[in-house]
Amino acid sequence: MASRQDQTLPLKLFIDKEKQCVVMAEARREFVDILFSFLTLPMGTIIRLVSKQQSAQQPLPGINNLYQSVNKLGTVDLRSEFCKRMLLFPRNPCETLCTKTKIVVDDTEPTKYSLCSNDHCSRNRNGGEKLVSFFLDARCSCGKLMDRDVDELENKNVNEEKNGDGVFVKGAAMFLISDDLEIMPNSLGNSVTLLVKHDYRDFNQLKEVSLNVGLKEILDILKHALISNSTLTDVFLKKAATKVECLDSHLTKLEPKVTSNDKKIDIKVIVSKSKTKILYADASEEFVDFLFSFLTIPLGSVIKLLGGNSFLGCLDNLYKSVENLMNSSWCTESGSMLLNLGVASKYSCQSQLLNIHEENPPQLYYGIVMDRNSMWGWSGKISKTDDALEETEPLTLIDPRCPPGQAVAYVGFMKKPALFVVDDDLQVTPLSSTSSISFLKKLSISLEDFEEQVVGIGEKEALNLLRASLTSNSVLSFSLADILKRVRCKPPP
Repeated sequence: MASRQDQTLPLKLFIDKEKQCVVMAEARREFVDILFSFLTLPMGTIIRLVSKQQSAQQPLPGINNLYQSVNKLGTVDLRSEFCKRMLLFPRNPCETLCTKTKIVVDDTEPTKYSLCSNDHCSRNRNGGEKLVSFFLDARCSCGKLMDRDVDELENKNVNEEKNGDGVFVKGAAMFLISDDLEIMPNSLGNSVTLLVKHDYRDFNQLKEVSLNVGLKEILDILKHALISNSTLTDVFLKKAATKVECLDSHLTKLEPKVTSNDKKIDIKVIVSKSKTKILYADASEEFVDFLFSFLTIPLGSVIKLLGGNSFLGCLDNLYKSVENLMNSSWCTESGSMLLNLGVASKYSCQSQLLNIHEENPPQLYYGIVMDRNSMWGWSGKISKTDDALEETEPLTLIDPRCPPGQAVAYVGFMKKPALFVVDDDLQVTPLSSTSSISFLKKLSISLEDFEEQVVGIGEKEALNLLRASLTSNSVLSFSLADILKRVRCKPPP
């Protein structure tokens, strides 16, 4: 029997025979569920997935540099040995839901739970609850390793398949998908609307092609959707991606709709006066924590934070399609979650400048169930409900970044205090691993050309850093352009 990752789904393409482009596609809800699952993927996971696809165009340049910077970090720079794994393999806040799609896109290892090797000491000091970790070999509050791997009991939801609904969309209807990933129910009216929108009057211009789509094609769609407005054409007609034009000069500066965070982080930027660009920034672990948090944010949350204008190919259309289907009652309750995702539980950081929440930790229970394969006739299990277990105990999820026995809300990933160099393109280097003089030599710029500026990074600057990290190789220079204007305006000495 083929594994789920070997499965395929039917897709019907309508191709303009003359222009050789996909006008639209017809698909079942299972295919739409997979496309919508893109919105749940943390940015670090997307980097890992698309890097497997060979291509001349690397999407998400700034995010990619952050990911590679984390990959090069040593444990001496991190708050705990688990921080690197948390950033390179961030947890999906909708992990359980996404495992129900017909083809699972997220290749992150499923969450596993571990308890203390000493059953009687694994207690929360405040409430007396048993502690649980989603990392094997984390430290219990007693100091012992939490190395007892416990399986999670699969909870059957009788309402899951109610009315034939999918994971994120309802009903058994077919859906229309435009070349730029606008999704709508397959009705005569919507078909006409799409055809008229693309100036088609003659059905004879269109050729129908039926095919089966597997994981490889799904990952191709994800990668092209990040950089192109003609995703289906690029993937299925093997055309070179028509990259979305997104020059830094075309990006308007973002302002937070409601200033919910008055926190600021000071950094020192070094400007080249002759090139009027930021060469690099000297920053503390607080700013680097904030930058690395980009890797943990789900794609849908990035689009929401940027007001639906991320300039990420046609993924803004995918997000907008969820909104439209919600308004017309085509989304399930789970589908509505796609519009307001947070980072996974225990992934927030205290230096977060963006208006994004942390998902609540799941309520977990430990108990015993009958098990014929066990020599005792029973075995210990973890469950998200307490009605399927005997001798049930509630569990408290620990933050693997915290020292044993400490429950600190909103910590971070980087050890403090520490200093880092952040390049204009968001390559991050700890000053513990490089000589500052050697770094300056590599720049090959006269000292007279340098100018230092101290900048306070708040929510406005944070939004612009996030946006520029998606499309630009001059992230600091774009995001902090006001600094460069001040340098230009200065009279010569």
